[in-house]
Amino acid sequence: MAMGGMGGMGGMGGMGGMGGMGGMGLTGASIGPVGFDLPDTLCTKAAGYWDDTHSPTDPLKMQGLGTLRSRALRFADECWDAQHMAQAILGEFAAFRWQTDPNVDPGDWQTKKDIDVAVEIKELISIGQIARAAYQAEILAQADDATNYWANLLMINPVACPATWTLVLAGEAVGLMVAMYFKRIYQRPRPVQVYPPIMPMLLTPGHASYPNAHALQSYLMSGLLTMVRPELAKPLDALALRVGQNREIAGLHYPSDRLASERMAKNGLLPLFRNLAALNGAFCDVLNRAKGEWSKIQTAPSPQQSYPWQPAARAVASS
Repeated sequence: MAMGGMGGMGGMGGMGGMGGMGGMGLTGASIGPVGFDLPDTLCTKAAGYWDDTHSPTDPLKMQGLGTLRSRALRFADECWDAQHMAQAILGEFAAFRWQTDPNVDPGDWQTKKDIDVAVEIKELISIGQIARAAYQAEILAQADDATNYWANLLMINPVACPATWTLVLAGEAVGLMVAMYFKRIYQRPRPVQVYPPIMPMLLTPGHASYPNAHALQSYLMSGLLTMVRPELAKPLDALALRVGQNREIAGLHYPSDRLASERMAKNGLLPLFRNLAALNGAFCDVLNRAKGEWSKIQTAPSPQQSYPWQPAARAVASS
């Protein structure tokens, strides 16, 4: 290993100037030679945390520590950051044998009789010519993180509905893990590799095409939220479809990639999540807390009850 680059450490000699910090020692309530001002109330025996003979800055001489520790024997789930709790749920889910579940494994795309690459390429060219200009802003917004679209649909955020938001992030995390696992197995080339003139709107991601990860994440996020808001099943499903199709409009995925992801989510992964909900773990707790969040919220009528939105959604999806 070349060590020559360590020569730059010579610049650390400038740290010698830190010797001047010795002058930071203060009087009164200061701490040691560096010193930080403490309020006078912390320098007394208030609450019995300090003894009579030692400085309040000596942690070894503090009283009442046994009592303090007993108050924090468990880190409350409600205090968890949603992103980190989603990773805990990912760990729970990873322990399930999803890799060998025939309802999760999409199967080799090359052996699928319903997949005709030439037909799919022609479809991508056609839909790109028709829809790219109209959908460009949406496609770009969803490229790296589409979760805001679920936030808008349910009017949620990490502060108002932390458990519900955790479900969104859990679906995103599990979908990414599962998609990458099978992408590596089946190694389907991207549309631009098969037909370069397709000219994708975005830089093609550096991983295989099948299955469609955006679609898989989308169907999982919608499916998990449906466990909390079953009356929104149709608009949630429509949103997942739209995000998945946007990747086709962009020229990044084949329609069969999305269809595989939909089957994986609905027939394999979501049933596994329902099994996971029966266990006394992180997902079970988050799901129950999410349901509790919505029991306290006065919701408006669901979209399909308030206006005939479905025909319009189907027209857009098929355009």
